[in-house]
Amino acid sequence: MTRLQIGEVAHRCGVNLQTIRDYERRGLLPAPPRSAANYRLYPEDTPARVRFIRRAQRLGFTLREIDEPIYDPGCPHVAAVREAVREGAELGLAPSWTEWLRGAPRAWSRPNAGAAR
Repeated sequence: MTRLQIGEVAHRCGVNLQTIRDYERRGLLPAPPRSAANYRLYPEDTPARVRFIRRAQRLGFTLREIDEPIYDPGCPHVAAVREAVREGAELGLAPSWTEWLRGAPRAWSRPNAGAAR
């Protein structure tokens, strides 16, 4: 499995390093293992997670609201997220729900359970 350093993740997603660190601190991204030189080594799916979070933010969702739908399909925010994405797609403002979730594999486990939000 290929591992990505934080700069590569940030570059692929068009965000800065602090954004990645903030998502990790809030529990939106799992804490990655470290290299022998203490570099963060993120899994290959991390850019997809970051893009999912960014799309939800552009639709007006808070990081707290985004956290729940990613990991809990039974969360009441899921319906709101789906509806916002559907309406945005109809207006040509956002991709369809299916396209929007491409970057959010269902197999994700909830990282850093109990981490500060």
